[in-house]
Amino acid sequence: MKGNKISHALKDIENDWGKRQDKSKKDVQMWKKISIFFTLPYWKDLALHHNFDLMHIEKNICESVIYKLLEINGKTKDEINARKDLQDLGILHDLHPQDQSTRTYLPPAPHTLSKVEK
Repeated sequence: MKGNKISHALKDIENDWGKRQDKSKKDVQMWKKISIFFTLPYWKDLALHHNFDLMHIEKNICESVIYKLLEINGKTKDEINARKDLQDLGILHDLHPQDQSTRTYLPPAPHTLSKVEK
């Protein structure tokens, strides 16, 4: 079924949490619960519903934030190539890589924690 048909079929349904009391009923509904995602305005227009894994999305975002705040080497996405992309786009000039003799210096981002703060 397409999202519009599903939304239309579920418009009057009430969430049924728990077991059915009257087991003698032969008519079985296709749905007994409505996902909270159906309240999103764009949900009925999606080609694929429930096509994401929230547990892993949350984990990856949390890890990325912690790695960036604590500056854990090899785990952050804030590397030389990302900084060069900023330079190519001409944005965030204070974060552009700076060449210093034989090394390239990456200035700290405003959200970077000091040793004491870590």
